[in-house]
Amino acid sequence: MPHNRCAERTGLSVVVPSASRGPTLHVLLIALLQQVALRKPGSEIIVSHATFDSLNEAPNMSPRVLAACASCDVRRIVHVDSVRINDALGCAHRYVVASKHARNNVLLHLDDDLLPKAALLQALVQSVCAEPGFPEYARTSRPNPFRSAPLRPRFYGTTPRLCSKDGYRFYSRRYTLSQRGKWVLQKPYYVLTNVASMSRALNAEFVAVLNQSYASLMRVTGGEGCDLVFNHFARGAGSTPTALRGHLHTRSVENIRRPKHLQAAAEARALAVNPVDSGIQSKATAATATSKFYGGYEGGKDHYPRRWQICTCLGRGTVGETLVGCATDKAGLKWARGNWSAFAASADLSIVQTHTAQHRRNGESRLRQPG
Repeated sequence: MPHNRCAERTGLSVVVPSASRGPTLHVLLIALLQQVALRKPGSEIIVSHATFDSLNEAPNMSPRVLAACASCDVRRIVHVDSVRINDALGCAHRYVVASKHARNNVLLHLDDDLLPKAALLQALVQSVCAEPGFPEYARTSRPNPFRSAPLRPRFYGTTPRLCSKDGYRFYSRRYTLSQRGKWVLQKPYYVLTNVASMSRALNAEFVAVLNQSYASLMRVTGGEGCDLVFNHFARGAGSTPTALRGHLHTRSVENIRRPKHLQAAAEARALAVNPVDSGIQSKATAATATSKFYGGYEGGKDHYPRRWQICTCLGRGTVGETLVGCATDKAGLKWARGNWSAFAASADLSIVQTHTAQHRRNGESRLRQPG
């Protein structure tokens, strides 16, 4: 890590899209508010409520946090109504919310069921703020024959994936850690954005091209592939997705997801303590029942074949309506199914199969996120 310890004085905006974890989201908020990075002046947690179910829980959030953590500064929690934009873009709405509401130059995009450990959080912030040119990345004013191009920001995460015209792949359990590291160094890769830090400048650049290049695909897929299109944009703009070598594959991330039967019990207890106006509750229930993008991606049918298909299309350089046609072609999906099945058969994918089966058994309702 760079010697410039800018993370010790840099404010952080954490953007957390939330769908149906209202009764348990306070667990994540408490843990984040106690992190050193969130105690810096101006640091904030932006909860992007993607469904009416989540939005309805917003007034209860601070009381729940304070009930368990009296020292937590709930003024750092910012609630944003993102129901409409989530219906339009799925999980890609997080970038728009960050662009409109974040006050700091370092952003952390974080799923509502994942908690980065302190060392990872520090590394994610440090990696961004120590970049040459941060936070504006303007051209250097001094002539430099070795740097004629503008300085470019990167973004940082824990989970690399291969995504190209050859499809979508990731590591199986058969590969050793040393082989993983070698793979990361040898081939261009994408990084999942379920835990990802970046500069506000890079996030804003993506939002500026989102409507023209990728929004139409997000509307058709319900946001499936939102991390893939962000990576595609970043690489095309000269920004490198970077998996932090000391924190590969969620070793530094805790999962605070609850099975549905425990979630239901938590909701019952929460409503008993914090009753909600019946009229508002009825409206919220009706709205979430018809919400287009309500549920996990990875438990859905053809999740991985669809990602394979999207990657092949992005790898060919398609964007806009051409990308939509390519990524939704039925023959292309059938071909992607075959290729994904062949890849799955050649590797030990028990971790994926178990993870997906657990989602289906639990029937969890959550904001659509990449896998």
